[in-house]
Amino acid sequence: MTDGARNWRIRRLVPVAPVYGWLAALGPEEAGGPVVLDLSDLALHGPGVRALVGEVAARGGRVVGLAGVDAEALGPEAARLPPVLHAGGSEAGLVEGPRPEARSLTVERGLRSGQSVRHGGDVTVVGAVASGAEVVAGGSIHVLGPLMGRAIVGEPTGRIFCRRLGAEMVSIGGVFAIAEEIDPALIDKPAMVWLDGSVVRFAAV
Repeated sequence: MTDGARNWRIRRLVPVAPVYGWLAALGPEEAGGPVVLDLSDLALHGPGVRALVGEVAARGGRVVGLAGVDAEALGPEAARLPPVLHAGGSEAGLVEGPRPEARSLTVERGLRSGQSVRHGGDVTVVGAVASGAEVVAGGSIHVLGPLMGRAIVGEPTGRIFCRRLGAEMVSIGGVFAIAEEIDPALIDKPAMVWLDGSVVRFAAV
């Protein structure tokens, strides 16, 4: 059994106009680590969003998601930007935990780069989740092929199962781990991911 060396809570940054002034006031403590950029107070299109993500990265931030922006407005830049997280989730952009009426969802195909699936209960993907694709679930996630993109579980008791592990990012209950934290011995192997207190753990299955 192995677990990520570091797990963090994702923080939300809300840039305001003028952006150059907001960036000038943005210190390492605010920018450092994993963040979601909430762009609801700005009117930016793809190139502007990409430039802003780069500026935050230059200050030590790792932008793991975007909020408050329409994915279609990003245009061709969307494929080179962090995923757009829909409203209605926690500060990490997660969906709410499963409700009693929520049912499991089976996706009868793999997900290509840029595609995403969001559901309030369990999600099973019959195929691969490609790099740049995303599955967001309230309950557990089962990927019956390679998991190369992002898997995000809102419920802290939920789990992630995959046929081959190679995820860009996994998150459970608002705590996440990135690809660099996965034990190389588990890459391309069947694996399970779960939340143990405040630590995301990985194990071969």
